[in-house]
Amino acid sequence: MADPFEEPDDATPLTPDERKGLVPADITDRHELNRAEQQNITRAQDWALSGRRNVLTEKFVKDLHLRMLGDVWRWAGNFRTSERNMGIPYYDIPVALRQLLADAAVWIEHNRTLRVRRKCSQLGTAYLRVVCSFLQLCVLLAQCIVLLFQLLHTSYCGFTPSR
Repeated sequence: MADPFEEPDDATPLTPDERKGLVPADITDRHELNRAEQQNITRAQDWALSGRRNVLTEKFVKDLHLRMLGDVWRWAGNFRTSERNMGIPYYDIPVALRQLLADAAVWIEHNRTLRVRRKCSQLGTAYLRVVCSFLQLCVLLAQCIVLLFQLLHTSYCGFTPSR
């Protein structure tokens, strides 16, 4: 009889100890395992998107992993403890995760700072446009006053000022 957990080429291989970590006893093959994992992942996604959370913490990542796989695997929510032929060595995961989260926080803050600077620049440009428009209006108003003065002066004095 074939192994009910025979992995397809694109699946993460399971060690015998990891298979013992399977929570539901009624899962008998890889198809059922994938379906159970997908149902958990969908619920975890709903949880993650349901409110404001600080996603840039190790605790959040572990909680999300637990919610994604906790009904299927006993080891869910914990860092890997065995080597895989993928990614980075299992013992580097905690440090690499912390570095990734710290980098992401810097990227977000940098992007936020750039957005604030861009907005300030846009506001500054708009302010300068308003000030320039106001100054142009003042110049225009001054020209009108001079013209009005000239007209009034001419009407009352019969005098036309020379230019």
